[in-house]
Amino acid sequence: MSDANAPAPERLIRTGIAGLGRWGRTIVRSAAGGRAGLHICAGHTRTAASAVAFCVEHGIALVSSFEALLADPTLEAVALATPDGEHATQVQQAAAAGKHVFVEKPFALDIASAREAIAAVHRGGVVLAVGFCRRFHPAMREVVQRMRDGALGRVVSINAQQTNGVMPFLGPDAWRRDAEGRFLPPINAIGIHLIDGMIQLAGRISEVHVAVGAGVPGSRDTANVLLRFASGVSGTIFCSMATAPVFHFAVYGTKGVAEVSGPALDDFAFLHAPAEPPSGPLAPPLTERLHFPGFDMVQAELRAFAQSVRDGQPFPVGEEDVLHGMAVLDAILASSRSGGPVQVAPAR
Repeated sequence: MSDANAPAPERLIRTGIAGLGRWGRTIVRSAAGGRAGLHICAGHTRTAASAVAFCVEHGIALVSSFEALLADPTLEAVALATPDGEHATQVQQAAAAGKHVFVEKPFALDIASAREAIAAVHRGGVVLAVGFCRRFHPAMREVVQRMRDGALGRVVSINAQQTNGVMPFLGPDAWRRDAEGRFLPPINAIGIHLIDGMIQLAGRISEVHVAVGAGVPGSRDTANVLLRFASGVSGTIFCSMATAPVFHFAVYGTKGVAEVSGPALDDFAFLHAPAEPPSGPLAPPLTERLHFPGFDMVQAELRAFAQSVRDGQPFPVGEEDVLHGMAVLDAILASSRSGGPVQVAPAR
């Protein structure tokens, strides 16, 4: 006998996915079984032969083109896990077809194409979600909450590191190598997450200065970035695609330091600054620690996207932050070419 008071089952958003490489498959797995509020039921990928078994396993109908996904009247949304240079055009095509869009970061390769894509989203009246999954992780949310509660005091600097070791395994023609120099691989692939976290916490970035290195000969796979914020906060970013996986994000305030660490962002620590002037050697800071093992931040962001589609509300990562992040990417690329500091242009 059914329970008349039980809540109605959640409506799943029928979704197509473009791109079924490593990250596209991560999206599918995180959404499997309707756990993220999506039913990913159709897909297109450039390497269809290698995706057949995966699609059969997950009940995804492979179609011959991205346009075929957009022409399917049963699909409400599309998820884009395609090469970075295709995002802006595909967002515009999806919006014109009336499909809500989840697109992996970065949103575009430059601010001009990002503006055009945003304009298309407005014309189409669809939801846009850009995949900054780390915003949804409870460890990063803990940092935001400590700052908003005043526990950090006045923030003076943010220092962040993220690395992975994928560059040595990419083929010479892999798009992530970007042989044409259209973007800076370690920033677009991983550093953009760090930039977004800093924007969320400290606001607008006013200036960047980049030094580029090569762990793999001939690659631009490592970057160090100095940042200035309009608020007076300073920041540093180190990211590399040529070494072991590391994640560390630290916010330094006058009352304490909040740190997130571990490749899966599992660990949060808060170090309290001294409450009284030291009378002798500084004692070790009082430290709070929290652990968040196994949290699926991709599933969390997809769930937020599905909720935005159902209720018509904007996705939690606002377009103003997305556009400012694109302006920062433009400035970082310019600095990597000139070797000097570059001012970040207005996003609008």
